[in-house]
Amino acid sequence: MLRPSLALFFLLCTCVLAAQLPRTTPEQAGFSPERLARLDGWLQGLVDDGIIPNAQAMILRRGEVVYQNSFGYADLESRKPAGPDAIYRIASQTKALVTVGLMMEYERGKLLLEDPVEKFIPAFAGVRVLKEQDGETGEYFTEKAKRSITIRDLLAHTSGISYGLPIDETGLEVPFFASLEADRLEDVVDRIAERPLLHHPGEGFTYGLSTDVAGRVLEIISGQRLDEYLRAHIFEPLKMRDSYFYLPAGKHDRLVSLYSKSTADGPLTLHENATYRDFALRGAQTYFSGGAGSVGTIEDYARFCQMLLNG
Repeated sequence: MLRPSLALFFLLCTCVLAAQLPRTTPEQAGFSPERLARLDGWLQGLVDDGIIPNAQAMILRRGEVVYQNSFGYADLESRKPAGPDAIYRIASQTKALVTVGLMMEYERGKLLLEDPVEKFIPAFAGVRVLKEQDGETGEYFTEKAKRSITIRDLLAHTSGISYGLPIDETGLEVPFFASLEADRLEDVVDRIAERPLLHHPGEGFTYGLSTDVAGRVLEIISGQRLDEYLRAHIFEPLKMRDSYFYLPAGKHDRLVSLYSKSTADGPLTLHENATYRDFALRGAQTYFSGGAGSVGTIEDYARFCQMLLNG
């Protein structure tokens, strides 16, 4: 089986240099320093043009850092540079962490990929599928799913579970990826189970909250909260020392500020959604979103990716 020897971790999410990964020079790794410098010009240009507030780039080859650089500002108002220790919301990169955790339990014989989800979460018994909706009244109709959602469906995003619905009248509030309220994963997942699927399990691909449900399955079969599981089985063994769902107080100042644009050509402004800005810093801190809720650094995530490359 061929394994890639070059890993490009080009994430707009990022790094810390405590217990650094081993480093080498571009020349020793077979890279052209002049061509790598093109990354500098391109990413700095995106910052200078106001397209992005900051960026981090890292290239590893055979487990050694060949290139790493930081661009822009962790906070535009104070002009604080986005240094190599900046912590970012890694969003859907969280999905890979949870998926690896679930596959670790698969290797331990705790579940099968074809197990129905209701074996672990009874609320998923008898799920229904959206059949049609009246565009004027918003009334919708459902039908019984042809089969159960399986663990494989969760991991492959073929469950039919979406991020949103074509209807807003369900009354079932589900956090998009984070919450400042006293939500718990088990309660949110039960609410997800009450919402209609967008298609029958296995009959389509829908990128959505499937990995959040997988995170709850992982909690159930391991007997640990999701944050505790990831720390014990992934973060600590890989020395991912700046990866969390909720940052300890001593690291709050390293989280980059969150910005958005109202239009493609508009200026960067502080994101209006307080939950998205602050979920890692304050609030009840009881909700662990396996689909998008963690934060970390580029070096931490490089360690995780290198583990995957190492087989």
